[in-house]
Amino acid sequence: MQRTGPNAHSPGGVGRREPSTAKARGNVAPLRILSGPSKGLNAPVFVAITTAGALAPPTIAKAFGAASIALSGSTDLTFTIANHNGSTLTGVGFTDSLPAGLVISTPNGLAGSCGGGAITAVPGSGTVSLASATLGSSASCSFGVSVTGATAGTKNNTTGAVTSAEGGTGGTAAASLVVGSVAITPTDIPILHQWAVWLLALILVVAAALRRHRR
Repeated sequence: MQRTGPNAHSPGGVGRREPSTAKARGNVAPLRILSGPSKGLNAPVFVAITTAGALAPPTIAKAFGAASIALSGSTDLTFTIANHNGSTLTGVGFTDSLPAGLVISTPNGLAGSCGGGAITAVPGSGTVSLASATLGSSASCSFGVSVTGATAGTKNNTTGAVTSAEGGTGGTAAASLVVGSVAITPTDIPILHQWAVWLLALILVVAAALRRHRR
C-alpha cells in the first residue's frame, strides 16, 4: 500500500516532528508533533500538540523613607516594579489605598517614572496608582510620592496586586509607618535675660520692704 500525506516518507508514518508555524509565546517556542496513521485505519490521522511557556507576572516592592514621623509630618513612599521575564510585559499597573490617617502630601512630591505608565497621586487623597506601564526584558522601574500623617498611630499599608497583560496577576507589597504625637517645643521657658529681669525686680521689692521695716 502506498502511503500518502505528510508522513509518507517516515517509517511507519509516526513520530515525525515539525516546527510549528504558530507564534511562540513566552520563553518556550511551541512544537507541533505529528503522528499517524493508526493501525487498522485506512487514512492517516495527524494530531497537533502545542506547548508554550507562560510569562511570570511582575513583582512589586514598597518602602517608607522613615520608620516614624511626627503628627502632620511627611516622608517619602517609594515603589519598585520589576519584570523578571525574558520578554516584555505591557499593561503593568497596581493601586495602593493608603490606611486611614495617611494621605498624599501637598504638593505630592512625585519623583521618578515607570515604563511610560500613568502615575496618579492626588494631593490630599489616600490613593496611589500606576496604569499602562511597559517593562522590557529583565527591566525594573521606581517612583515615589510624599505622604503626610494626619492622625497618630501605626499605619500598616499593603498594596493591591500588581498585574500585566501577559503575566496576569502578581503579588502585593507591604510596609508600615508610625505617626507619633505632636512634639512639645519648650517655648515657654524663659531665656537668660528674662531671668535677670525677674531677679532684679525681686531684689528691688526686697530692698523696698527692708527700708519700710527700718522706718
